[in-house]
Amino acid sequence: MIRHPAPSELLLDYASGALAEGPALLVAAHLAYSEEARADVATLEAVAGAMLESMPAESLDDDALARTLARIEAAPTPAPETWSNDDAQKIVGTDIPAPLRRYLPQDARWRSALGGIEEIELPLSDKTYRATLMRIGAGRGLPMHRHAGSEYTLVLAGGFADGHERFDRGDVCIADPAVEHKPVADADQPCICLLVTEAPVVLTGLFGRLLNPFLKR
Repeated sequence: MIRHPAPSELLLDYASGALAEGPALLVAAHLAYSEEARADVATLEAVAGAMLESMPAESLDDDALARTLARIEAAPTPAPETWSNDDAQKIVGTDIPAPLRRYLPQDARWRSALGGIEEIELPLSDKTYRATLMRIGAGRGLPMHRHAGSEYTLVLAGGFADGHERFDRGDVCIADPAVEHKPVADADQPCICLLVTEAPVVLTGLFGRLLNPFLKR
């Protein structure tokens, strides 16, 4: 059961094509876990299509069609799915939705990051956001931190608690610069997430401040 679905405004932006590539990838993966979210997106797309069809031609700007076509042409096209679910599972440690498999690099492997956390970076053509698969060992956690921009997290396996809420497989956690938290994985298994960040996290506390200059975007 999804206890923390993607919020309606995020689904609306996804359905309308307004989301940047990183958050759009996260929503596309979230839809694989949430039947309710899939139904909501289908409804939003149908409503948007009906509104567009009912709009009189004279109400559109002269260059509206040209602008729309330009946005479509500029939109990033996901690579063909080159990973089977079984092969991706061997690398990642859990099955992952098809949208994520399209972004999984050919040389994918877990690389050590801060505090023993491991990650696989997913290449995005839009550099506004950074997308990574992140693996937190059982019972381990990220340092206490806040955010310099928006952060979107989708749980792919296991679960974590951050001192405010608990998140399990399929749940979406959204943090902004006002949020300070310390995600800790469940004690009985690793937590694997898709993490989409607009800016580096800002570690808090004396030790964290010393490490901040070394953090990747």
